[in-house]
Amino acid sequence: MKKLLLLITIFCALTFADAKLDSTHSYEIDGQGNWIHLSRILYSYPDASTTTQNMYIIDFANGGFMDVGSQTWTVDEYGNMTSWTTEFFGASITETITNTYENGKLIEASGEAGGFYSDRDLYTWVGDNNTEVLSQDWEDGAWVNLSRSTHSFQGNKVIGTLTEEWRDDAWENYMRISNTYNGDKIDHWIGEQWFYDEWLIMGKYYLIYDNQDRIKEQHNYDWDQSEYNIQSKEIYFYSDGSTTISEDEITPESFSLTNYPNPFNPSTNICYELPKEEKVSLQIFDMTGNLVKNLMSNESKSAGYHQITWDATDNNNSKVPTGIYFYAITTKNYSKTNRCLFIK
Repeated sequence: MKKLLLLITIFCALTFADAKLDSTHSYEIDGQGNWIHLSRILYSYPDASTTTQNMYIIDFANGGFMDVGSQTWTVDEYGNMTSWTTEFFGASITETITNTYENGKLIEASGEAGGFYSDRDLYTWVGDNNTEVLSQDWEDGAWVNLSRSTHSFQGNKVIGTLTEEWRDDAWENYMRISNTYNGDKIDHWIGEQWFYDEWLIMGKYYLIYDNQDRIKEQHNYDWDQSEYNIQSKEIYFYSDGSTTISEDEITPESFSLTNYPNPFNPSTNICYELPKEEKVSLQIFDMTGNLVKNLMSNESKSAGYHQITWDATDNNNSKVPTGIYFYAITTKNYSKTNRCLFIK
């Protein structure tokens, strides 16, 4: 069902329910380029068809986590939702869903709240591929178009999704997503939004898998009109029982490199994360490839999150001219180069 709150709160859980997700931890980069722990979701499975998630957010005033609500949903034998209940800050809403199938394929999911129709999704299939989902709301005794999502396929892989909204008796572009695969698994996708008759990039979202092909991290990058910068990430934990995770910080599972602010003046923070202890070198180069500043040379750094400030000076401590510069990190197992813009 196309309820915004529902989509926000259960997206991750629905995506990973088959893998029996235990908890999800969300992080964001703050104004100083540091990772901060924002929230976590804990999952439980009362029976084979039911999943419950409890959401907690960081209470910055008092420290620790604050319980903000929960959501429970049930699915049928095909794995499609048949009901959901959301409770946040004392408010509760419940919807029951009637699924209609044809030849084993879902063709309609109609929702009722309080004994009245609320919304429905209509599904179009071409072979085994679900090519379109039409969402409608129940208004004044009739179904009214709300949105539709059209999927494009390469074989059985969804490579793109176009979402449109129904406005002024016509379909209008709203959002599109392009998927890139590594083998059979989605490696990353790019999100774009329709704005004043053109597509604008919103961000890029990378998926990292464990050795059982389960998603263990999602890294979220924003587009700043010139390059992608990492802004947030989710880390997923799996287990056969309830979670006992309570740590405030989690060792990163992969390398990352970014800087903040960008463009910058007079200085920028170069932020990097290491999944294990490494000897790190970090240099600044100009557009011609000449070494400008040696910030670190083969220094031992522990696993975790680190940052170093570059004050836009060269090795002689002279201010560099306005322009594009490249910062490069190198370890025994990893190397990466990003660019930044110094302005006066």
